[in-house]
Amino acid sequence: MAAKKFKFVSPGIFLNEIDNSQLPREPREVGPMIIGRTQRGPAMRPVQVDSFADFVEMFGEPHPGGKGVDVWREGNTQTPLYAAYAAQAWLKNSSTCNVIRLLGKEHSSKSSGGEAGWKTSAKLGSSTTPVIADYAGSAAKGGAYGLWVFPSRLSGSAAATNVTTRVHATGTLAAVWYFDKGGIGLVGRQTDGQTITGGVATQPNLGGARAQFIATDAAGNFHAVVSGSNYGRKIVFNLAPGNKNHIRRVFNTNPTLSNESITSYNSRIPYWLGESFEYELSMMENSGSGLNYILTSSTVASTGAEHANTAVNAGFTAAKGGTPKYFGVILGIAPFNTLNSNKNHSSHLLPFRQGKTNASGDSTNPATGWFYSQDMGGGANSGSYHANKMQKLFKFHGLDLGAWVQDNVKVSITNIDYSTNEFYKYGKFDVLVRRIDDTDRSPVVLERYSNCNLDPNSLDYVARQIGDRYVTFNNNDRRLVEKGMYRNRSKYIRIEMNTDVDAGTTNEEYLPFGMYGPVKYKNWKYIQANAAIAPQVGDTHEAAVANTYAMARGGHVAANAGDITQNAQGIFISGSTGLFTGGNINEAALTGDQQSRFYFVFPSVALRMSASQDNLANPADAFFGAWTGRAKTNPVFNPGIKDLVKPLSDGTLYDTPGPANASYLNYMWTFSLDEVRARTGSVGVVHDFTYVSGSRVNNADDANKHVYAATNNFSTGSSYRDILDLGCDSFTALFYGGTDGFDITEKDPLRNTLLADKTEKSHYTFNTIKEAIDIIKDPEVAEYNLVSVPGVTHEGLTYHLLQTVEDRADALAVIDLKGDFQPSHEGNDGRTYGSVTTVVDNLKDRAINSSYGCVYYPWVQIRDTLYGNLVFVPPSVAALGAMSYTDRVKAPWFAPAGFNRGGLTSGVAGLPVINVTDKLTSKDRDKLYDANINPIASFPNEGIVIFGQKTLQVTRSALDRINVRRLLLFVKKGVSAIASDILFEPNVRETWDRFINRANPFLADVKARFGLTDYKLVLDETTTTPDLIDQNILYAKVFLKPARAIEFIAVDFIITNTGAAFED
Repeated sequence: MAAKKFKFVSPGIFLNEIDNSQLPREPREVGPMIIGRTQRGPAMRPVQVDSFADFVEMFGEPHPGGKGVDVWREGNTQTPLYAAYAAQAWLKNSSTCNVIRLLGKEHSSKSSGGEAGWKTSAKLGSSTTPVIADYAGSAAKGGAYGLWVFPSRLSGSAAATNVTTRVHATGTLAAVWYFDKGGIGLVGRQTDGQTITGGVATQPNLGGARAQFIATDAAGNFHAVVSGSNYGRKIVFNLAPGNKNHIRRVFNTNPTLSNESITSYNSRIPYWLGESFEYELSMMENSGSGLNYILTSSTVASTGAEHANTAVNAGFTAAKGGTPKYFGVILGIAPFNTLNSNKNHSSHLLPFRQGKTNASGDSTNPATGWFYSQDMGGGANSGSYHANKMQKLFKFHGLDLGAWVQDNVKVSITNIDYSTNEFYKYGKFDVLVRRIDDTDRSPVVLERYSNCNLDPNSLDYVARQIGDRYVTFNNNDRRLVEKGMYRNRSKYIRIEMNTDVDAGTTNEEYLPFGMYGPVKYKNWKYIQANAAIAPQVGDTHEAAVANTYAMARGGHVAANAGDITQNAQGIFISGSTGLFTGGNINEAALTGDQQSRFYFVFPSVALRMSASQDNLANPADAFFGAWTGRAKTNPVFNPGIKDLVKPLSDGTLYDTPGPANASYLNYMWTFSLDEVRARTGSVGVVHDFTYVSGSRVNNADDANKHVYAATNNFSTGSSYRDILDLGCDSFTALFYGGTDGFDITEKDPLRNTLLADKTEKSHYTFNTIKEAIDIIKDPEVAEYNLVSVPGVTHEGLTYHLLQTVEDRADALAVIDLKGDFQPSHEGNDGRTYGSVTTVVDNLKDRAINSSYGCVYYPWVQIRDTLYGNLVFVPPSVAALGAMSYTDRVKAPWFAPAGFNRGGLTSGVAGLPVINVTDKLTSKDRDKLYDANINPIASFPNEGIVIFGQKTLQVTRSALDRINVRRLLLFVKKGVSAIASDILFEPNVRETWDRFINRANPFLADVKARFGLTDYKLVLDETTTTPDLIDQNILYAKVFLKPARAIEFIAVDFIITNTGAAFED
């Protein structure tokens, strides 16, 4: 009794309970580390989940594969997600699991070839000034081909006789196709009413279907000829969603069908349709103002002369079929700075390493543009208003999720409110993380951060509320490095603050008032004239000469028929007689300095133009900024948004146009609440808000920039506070530029057949998996007791995993074997079934001798619990499930095998196992077990059973069994946790006793639960000698006698004579 704890004043009896029987706290549940692909979630860093529901919320559901409809747009779900099934198997019976989602990562010192991402393998031509015309017939080079669509009525002045636009038209990019070899062209009526055709044969010659304006037919359909290696098709299509001939219905949208390595000859299609912008085309067509709706800011400004109403319809008389719905022209497209180097090419809209750019095809987190402040000038000072003069405040990044964020999430700023406290001028605002497909009428808020501000010293500082931490991988040390100040509270995003804002040196009144939109390639124009003319300066806001093409009569430039020299975008146009021939707009008919001008527009994300466009009950409910609807008045989600926010070919995410990219890139738009105006009634009630691009600077002398009345009687006020007081305080931004870093022509971008003979520096697939393994090599970074990369059989990578756990000495690796079942996505010959002989021979050749690994054979077939599909999964998935079940019903030191704890048919795997890929005989099982491969057997009555529990240790000892290895892992972790509590304590007998008093009950409990038959703990002067004490070392010994599992039962049945006595 500790007498000092009692206060003795008068005589009496004092009682106290001292409980020395308490068991020490067991180490917290750790669980396995599972590495592989999932539908979504944080990537390339370990994440712990505590239930299957948590896993699904963060990483998505397991998927059986087999879904290959619109793979380009909806994502690749064609192969099973083995890591997700492994997590489901484990979490069925246990509560903790660690996951690393894989995304494509290439080594920083990667050699040429095998880059992350993807590209077409074809070249545009064989010289430094290639032409598109050579894609015809057998000379088809492949690459990217864009469909540009123009209105049916070409405006201009047919009677012009001076330097005037004779014909003017503005078209938009409507679709992009990709070929490794082959091409596509339009056939039908040209602008002069004549017809061109293209033949279809085994490898058709596209004939005249090259860089020519072709009209739609009477039903509004285009007719295309597709040419490829032993492939030829004529396809009728249109751009009307829901129509039976809609472009995404009639063309292949699955890039993997072009991959001859994994697609059978008869199923192969040499191209795929990538982006399509049918809703953008519709919005442009129905806006009634040409470009002004799509390009709502100052991207393009057209002059009145170029928008004359006189119709010049290019020879389309009633006798020649009448006026078509559209004209279209298909042109080759190539990324900036690649063709002059004669490099492989693809669209400038997509992510891949290409040409001389410094971009990588690695997985990339998307970001928003910078959010910037309000205009603090007011009045005449706003005459110089421009977005790049406003103070940048912050931007948002996706949180290690790859492209998923930009396809599924948007962010809104709302409830912007200025401060009325003259002593504290920081205002406040809310940040909403929303589903990208919601509407302002019914917003779906995933996360809300309320009352944020820009005061770095405040608890409500926006960076403190959301978080700004991120991780990078250090290739030299092969480890993750975390950066940032504030812990991430969001599951989806992090924030990047402007350094001046973070330092607290900016104006305290600043509020997020505007933003930069996504990045796009600049529009360009094409000029035809009677005589050679100098390139014309672009329009008001595109003054770069590089964005203008000039062609002499006949469409020829210098000696290269059909060529136009490269502009800053790297775009080429060709056609032996130019874009137009014959009819009223034949360039030969142009006289003097007359010109025909044609503007080519890259589509942009639309902006909300008014609060009333979708009939909101209250104008104040409108979120201005990015508009994701299908039309100005239709808020239903436009699926083409996913194409608009894809990365550019060089992966550019830039803050302001700089010397390296200003000539070919710009923002789709910039937006600010400073350019929103309110329409009020006679009593000041707001009827509508309208976004008027340029109104802030154009009305510099107007004190009423924000407010105008229905009666044209202007109310007063010019401060940014006015629009907030009227209730307009919300706007929305999109993420853009993210990619998963995978080759989209692969069903499984990490398939084993891609890994063959690769190294971390020669191919991104190898580096991706090796980097994930290296991330978890440090026990202080990731804690786990099992680890698996389900489905990966590459011997170099599985050996690296074994080395990692051996170095850590605290986990068991469950690996899969080469020579087992091979699913169809591994090659183009369908499934191949493994054999016992092959896997045994392969494993023996590797000469592995380690108790920190185990293997199983063969693959099993499960029934997906969500979709009902039958799915083949690697045996590591079933093994993890059986170990999880064993931990729940018994303990880790019980063998996860046999009919009690290895009966897969009875449900111990956590997934319904219904079959195996190889039914093993008794001799097969003997052969496997002799090679330390644990058989998964199928018995007629008992069903499918794990029938072995060996590790990969060849040396005979207790550690050649899984249950003993897992016992040691459990005991070591437990004793380590106890020892950590006395670290830095005095190295004296009292401290030793504390350790002994806690370790003994722990070991006794393991013994009582049949993990040990006996043990002995020694910690005294014989182990911790004075010499060790002088070296600050405590040294103890723990002797263990592990309980062994019964694997062989021998029973003699002795038959005796009738008179024999059993006692004898």
